[in-house]
Amino acid sequence: MSEERSKITLSLRSGKRRKARPVISAPRQISAPIPQDDSSGGTAAGPGAFPLSEAPRPRPVGAGGKTSDLVKRRFSTRFNNLPPEFDAAAPPVPSMPPLERYNADYQPPPSRAGPGAAPVVDLKALRDPDLVPDQYVSSVLSEATEDQIQEYTESLQGIKTRAAADLQQNLLQNRTQFIKISKEAEKLKGEMRALRNLMSELKANTTALRQASGRNGVDSSMGGGVGMSKRDKRSSVADRSALWTTQMQSLYKTVEGSQKFLPNAIGRHVVLNAGPWIELDNATYKSRRAMQIFLLNDHLLIASRKKRKVDAPSADARGPMVKLVADRCWPLLDIEVIEMPGTGDSMGGRNKLSDAIMVRGGGQETFIYRTEKPEATEKKTLMMNVRKAVEELRKGLQSEMEANNKARETINYFASRDPGLLQKTELLATLSDIKDMMIEVDGKQQNLRWVEGQMDELDIDIALQGFEPAVARVEKLKALARGLKGSPVAQDFINFEVEERCAKLASIVIHELETTHNQQSKTKRNLSWLARLGYEDRAREAYLAARGDTIHRRARQCIFQGDLHLYIWQLSFVYFTLIHNTVQCFQSCFPPPMMSTCVKWAKEQVEAFNVILARQLSSTERGGQAWTQCMEQAKEHAKKLSDVGLDFTSLVGRGVDGPLASMTAESQDLSPQSEPTAPLAMDTNMEDVGRVPADASPVQTEPATRSTLEQWIENLMNCKQLSEADVQRLCDMGREVVQDESNVQPVKCPVTVCGDIHGQFHDLMELFKIGGPSPDTNYLFMGDYVDRGYYSVETVSLLVALKIRYPQRITILRGNHESRQITQVYGFYDECLRKYGNANVWKIFTDFFDYLPLTALIENQIFCLHGGLSPSIDTLDNIRALDRVQEVPHEGPMCDLLWSDPDDRCGWGISPRGAGYTFGQDISEAFNHNNGLTLVARAHQLVMEGYNWSQDRNVVTIFSAPNYCYRCGNQAAIMEIDEHLKYTFLQFDPCPRAGEPMVSRRTPDYFL
Repeated sequence: MSEERSKITLSLRSGKRRKARPVISAPRQISAPIPQDDSSGGTAAGPGAFPLSEAPRPRPVGAGGKTSDLVKRRFSTRFNNLPPEFDAAAPPVPSMPPLERYNADYQPPPSRAGPGAAPVVDLKALRDPDLVPDQYVSSVLSEATEDQIQEYTESLQGIKTRAAADLQQNLLQNRTQFIKISKEAEKLKGEMRALRNLMSELKANTTALRQASGRNGVDSSMGGGVGMSKRDKRSSVADRSALWTTQMQSLYKTVEGSQKFLPNAIGRHVVLNAGPWIELDNATYKSRRAMQIFLLNDHLLIASRKKRKVDAPSADARGPMVKLVADRCWPLLDIEVIEMPGTGDSMGGRNKLSDAIMVRGGGQETFIYRTEKPEATEKKTLMMNVRKAVEELRKGLQSEMEANNKARETINYFASRDPGLLQKTELLATLSDIKDMMIEVDGKQQNLRWVEGQMDELDIDIALQGFEPAVARVEKLKALARGLKGSPVAQDFINFEVEERCAKLASIVIHELETTHNQQSKTKRNLSWLARLGYEDRAREAYLAARGDTIHRRARQCIFQGDLHLYIWQLSFVYFTLIHNTVQCFQSCFPPPMMSTCVKWAKEQVEAFNVILARQLSSTERGGQAWTQCMEQAKEHAKKLSDVGLDFTSLVGRGVDGPLASMTAESQDLSPQSEPTAPLAMDTNMEDVGRVPADASPVQTEPATRSTLEQWIENLMNCKQLSEADVQRLCDMGREVVQDESNVQPVKCPVTVCGDIHGQFHDLMELFKIGGPSPDTNYLFMGDYVDRGYYSVETVSLLVALKIRYPQRITILRGNHESRQITQVYGFYDECLRKYGNANVWKIFTDFFDYLPLTALIENQIFCLHGGLSPSIDTLDNIRALDRVQEVPHEGPMCDLLWSDPDDRCGWGISPRGAGYTFGQDISEAFNHNNGLTLVARAHQLVMEGYNWSQDRNVVTIFSAPNYCYRCGNQAAIMEIDEHLKYTFLQFDPCPRAGEPMVSRRTPDYFL
């Protein structure tokens, strides 16, 4: 056995085993280090050492593997040899100091970007709850340059953005987990409800089996009871219903008049015939009459026993001598059956109430009944069955209530998740009736809650703007709804939910399309999403509308500075370059059958360019050098459209000379009807429209008879324009008056508040007739004196002259049309060119407009301005701090005061005008409350009645230009405010001007 064990002994060493083990001597004391070199020549290092020649010879290397080599190398390593230079008398090595003392002096390593790089943001320091921001910033950025501070700020902003993204992601993740937990809780709730119902059924069945096994027999007849055989006790629902119907028919035959109390109803049946009873008097407990009690599953019937009349002609001699007549009947849930205690007078050794019961009705009526036979079991049997029947009725009502609650829960669940379902009453009612509707999804049965889960996922995708997964999910749900041919309710429900989310998703994508329409790749991607959602038509309209707005905005950014050829070059370049790019992108994103819409849009844009071209060339000689250069330049730019398959060269410039020629012809035909032109002034009645400015005679600079200002006012009251030099002097004097006024100019009562005038000079004269002449009446004008009308120069000149002559009697504010860019487009610039032959007067007036006040405050109660409120302005002090001496900017608080409008929707909104905002009632109420105001009076909007209250009478809009643009047919109004701040509105119609020619003019661009 030992031989076999020696054969199978394992060893980590390889090679042949030695037969004899080496003898290891006892350890010896080493007095000196063992020399590590071979120069010792075998000399011992000390008395305790032995010669090297006596060392054991090396063992032969076996044929083992890698593992044995490593083990041998490990066993042959020495760890106790000391180096030759070791000094035993050296002191011990000192201990290491703690590292915490060096943390305070630790400085972060220099950045790899070099000495000019910004400091690195230390996230560990930012997470410190005891961080003092001011000290930290001063220590980090004390020696940083402006560029390094900017780079450090961008790093902090990037960290803030990442933290916000992480927070949003965590929020959505928590919401997803909450939705899953809610679904699991709802599922568990349903399972517990089903388990409770099953347990109730099990208890009822067990009780019924126990009673059936313990019952000795049943009543045998209806005269003594309604009998049921064993065959009739089968569990079939049909047999049970037939049995109950037979019982009720037998009851109707046995008890006369019972059908009046107990009409036939589904599920109604007789539970117990309690046999004969005696009704007792409530006070004396004496017997009154014989009765019989029948217990039904939902009612308690009391029948009186009466003797049958044998001598009656219809009497049956073979029938019983006693008949039963229904006397009283109560619903079981409306009465209380009480077992009477065994107290009272004894009669014949029997307690009268020991076998009695009391029936207490809903009207506080009580009836006492006693069994006929003493010590009978009818009382106990009746009481037990009454309790059982009442309990079953309550359970039935509870289950019905739970079913109704479940249906109501279904309604509330879907309605709370989607309030739009409340408008789909039929669908909601159907969902409540069909509580456990199942649909097949990928071979699995799912309920409608699964659909709601998919809607949750879709809402998350829409909120995160994950458009691709959202569109894919919409397509999946639509395909699922199309496949549900056998379930129209589920199909309608899914379609309703999907369409609602689809509309929301499409609106977001359309907004993205309108924002990024200048990037072809993003535009193509957005259009593909909208096409998959079924909103291809809206996508096409939104894209073309956005491109049209871009063209209009770019054209408005081109400012005329005196060089007409350069201005036309800029306009034509903007128009035709953007049209070219739009058509090119449209061809790549839409199918060819839709190109007709794009071609129509391009034609409309070219026609809009022709309108601007005609307006700019109206003051130049047709065929002249400037006219020819502008037309050639426009047609040269139009040739770009040939690259995309459009040729609109012949359309460019069409009708440019038409309006000017027609107006000149009409003025020449009508000139005999008018008064001769004065030699020293130009009468600017309607017959002068279209007249070449060179034909007008020069005007005198100084009136000869009156003072200069009075003469100006007299001439302007007669609608005669001033000379260019007089306009310069007028505006210089007006600037000295208005530049000292506040941005919120205080105004005293009484005063008459007026809205837009828009160059309708004769209607301004009618306004003075209605409201009273100046200076007899104090006036406050809220802007928009020029543009649209034919007499903008005369209108604004008169108001400025009145302001100079009566500075305390008249206040003029700035409107959105008192700006350089707007007046170039909507008539004032063209009128100045036509009447003076150059743009000098236009420049003089627009420079003066920069000094006009922005708002006014009447008796610290009524706030007056042209446009509306601004989200950047909370108090009147914010307006006082504005710098108004500038051109009206495209955005900001000054722009908002001149451009904003009230709206029926609450909060702030984007204005459709392209500038300013819309504000709701909550905004105006908060502004009035914060500043102690009672009313905001404004102009800026056309109202057909001349004035309009809005936002619960917090805002009133006043418009004082009747028949706006000579075609709108509206009334005008002014608001008179007396000393007690009482409002009175005076409405008036256009001033009749007999003899004026009907000059053909184009339709104004917009009526805002």
